[in-house]
Amino acid sequence: MAQTSPAPPTGYCPSCGRGDVAPTPEAYEEQRQRTETAESRLRLAHQARRAKEHQLDDIRRALCDIGFMDDDDPYSHADLADVIRQVGHTLHGEDGA
Repeated sequence: MAQTSPAPPTGYCPSCGRGDVAPTPEAYEEQRQRTETAESRLRLAHQARRAKEHQLDDIRRALCDIGFMDDDDPYSHADLADVIRQVGHTLHGEDGA
C-alpha cells in the first residue's frame, strides 16, 4: 500500500518549501467561508446568551415586584429556581391553611 506524503502547511511551497507562498484562490475562499461561518455562529451564540440573560432578569424583576425578592438580594440567576420553588411552597402553604 503506497503512502502519500502529507500536504505542506498552508503558505509553504510544495516544491521548494519556501514559506512565503499565498494560499491558492480555492484555499483562500474556503478559509474565508469557514471564518464567516464561525463568526456567524459566535454572533448567534452571543445573541442567545443575551436573550437568556434578559429572560432571567425579567423573572428576577417579577419576583421583586411581587415581594418575594428585594432588588439588593444577592441571588444570582442560578438561584432563581430555588427562589421560585420557595415562592411555590409559600403559596401552597397559604392555600392549604
